[in-house]
Amino acid sequence: MIDPHVEELALAIDAIARRSSDAADLVAAIRRAYPDEPIVTLRRAIYYAVTDPDRTDEVLTLRLFDVAFAIMSEVCLQAA
Repeated sequence: MIDPHVEELALAIDAIARRSSDAADLVAAIRRAYPDEPIVTLRRAIYYAVTDPDRTDEVLTLRLFDVAFAIMSEVCLQAA
């Protein structure tokens, strides 16, 4: 079962992604909207949004994948 908070975040991130021009803009928008949200929760929400079986917008899906990788890189850089 998906955590309801993660599900809500996924819907919000999807809405933010639709307004963002590219992955970098989307990363910045997510970090502004959820500055205190743990990275692991954001990654789960992005994954949940990307795996939505009803998604038909390939551009949006690729943008979400790019964001997931960018957030992973951000974590790796912070841990170094």
